[in-house]
Amino acid sequence: GAGRAQEAALSADDFKLLDTFEGHELTKSDRLFAAKDYRSAGAAYEAFLIQYPKSKATAYAVLRKGRCLHLGNKRFEAIKAYTEVLDYFPNAINYAGAALYYIGACHSENGNLEDAIPMADKEAARRGFITVAKTIPMGSTQLWTRVNSLDSPWFLDDMIEIVTKAGDKFDVIMIPKVEGPEDIHYVDRLLAQLEARAGLKKPILLHAILETARGVANVEEICGASPRMQGISLGPADLAANRRMKTTRVGGGHPDYIVRQDPTGDDYQGARATYQQDLWHYTMARMVDACVMHGVLPFYGPFGDIKDVVACEDQFRNAYLLGCVGAWSLHPVQIDIAKKVFSPRPQDVAQAQRVIDAMGDGTGAIMLDGKMEDDASVKQCKVVVELARQLAARDPHLAGLYGF
Repeated sequence: GAGRAQEAALSADDFKLLDTFEGHELTKSDRLFAAKDYRSAGAAYEAFLIQYPKSKATAYAVLRKGRCLHLGNKRFEAIKAYTEVLDYFPNAINYAGAALYYIGACHSENGNLEDAIPMADKEAARRGFITVAKTIPMGSTQLWTRVNSLDSPWFLDDMIEIVTKAGDKFDVIMIPKVEGPEDIHYVDRLLAQLEARAGLKKPILLHAILETARGVANVEEICGASPRMQGISLGPADLAANRRMKTTRVGGGHPDYIVRQDPTGDDYQGARATYQQDLWHYTMARMVDACVMHGVLPFYGPFGDIKDVVACEDQFRNAYLLGCVGAWSLHPVQIDIAKKVFSPRPQDVAQAQRVIDAMGDGTGAIMLDGKMEDDASVKQCKVVVELARQLAARDPHLAGLYGF
């Protein structure tokens, strides 16, 4: 977890770039941090940033300020500091990598080598990500990567380089644009050969991304194509293009996808209420059913409008209610939204536990608050309570909210 991973340190070469006064102030801050006086250390790093805003150690000081907040149980303030490192110092790979890890503590980190990387930078991105995987300790956080698609000139090199050079660091490889079980069969065999070459003892799992109509049509077969299958995500943008859907949005709804209230009498031109519909309901429901049938995990994919946090939460909640276990975060602002949505509300957990307790051995039927509850109700309630217990085991804050 956050307190157990090796801390990112300022290198000796970088320290030599500081003037005498900068070095003195930073050393004082580091000593307070080493003594676990996080409140005083955080204040010292903040004072350093105010006094030396253009220091060569700015990224390091911002990261350490975030660590002080994190270790002082001020998680939301810490995420803001970590996000500053990513926003303003993305090329400071040691600090940016550490910030990514801490933002994603207890969540999976995903190194994207596919759509987000320009063609000219594919090989450099791969090398850089392998370096991060080998040098940044992940603790209990899983490390995933999304490689290039099977029909690209980079896929084979992605697999060979990642598995043979850092395969022991990876938990899941995401395969984009999977269209049928034959794609998973190919990757499964290739992985087995590369794992044997690298001497890996733990198999790397596979996560397929649904981005074509053919992939959706074959989703049941894809889910059952290999014991390595960990999960499936919906890729709405590529899927929309493949289906010839007339939307330029990345996930979410569309204001023109509506149903309209019936007219009053023959007044067809009069004002009538309209209700926006969910473009992705059918696809998500089919994906969830296929995943449950084969024991793999369904995820909603990206929501592209970063600034519309309200609609992002709505889309994530739709996925949560349908049975998805998580969603992608394209920006740090979406991480807390995902954590909030995919963690049952405390009042929902309390009500579910109340129904379970009232039902006794879980058989028969009762009336509770004017509602019929029976064995099916107990099964539904256990889904909520068991998820809450799994989350509480990893998050003391949630454990307190749930009363566990």
